[in-house]
Amino acid sequence: MADGFAIEYDENWTMLSQRLATFGEKVAKQITVSALKESAAFMKQEAIRYVRVSDRDHKLLVKGEYIELHPTNLMKHIRYGRISPKYLEPGEVGYRVFVRIKIAWYAKFLEYGTSEMKAQPFMRPAFEHNMEKLARIFKEMVDLAILEGGF
Repeated sequence: MADGFAIEYDENWTMLSQRLATFGEKVAKQITVSALKESAAFMKQEAIRYVRVSDRDHKLLVKGEYIELHPTNLMKHIRYGRISPKYLEPGEVGYRVFVRIKIAWYAKFLEYGTSEMKAQPFMRPAFEHNMEKLARIFKEMVDLAILEGGF
């Protein structure tokens, strides 16, 4: 299972990195964060697109009681956000796409399946089908910021 990716640096990426460095560390980091955020926003929309939506409410048995879930509940609780620095190496920045588990806690059962239900993944296919596009969005955002002089 893919749970992230790193950008492989070829001569184009090295050149981009060198151009970015001319702005200074603070501005380069702001540009990088902005580009990562844009990539994460795209990934969120793709994950939402991959969620299978039923045409009716669901009844889910929770602790002996049935609760009703609207078909779009999961889609509404897919989010993206910055990864805490405590989980990264010094100087690294990252964004993640996730499901608000307190509300849509059943997402893992859809993604991976259970002994009684076939998996209906939405995060993995969204990521796997868009890895190249995510890198392209990041690069285009950095290129645009460089052309605009930093912002």
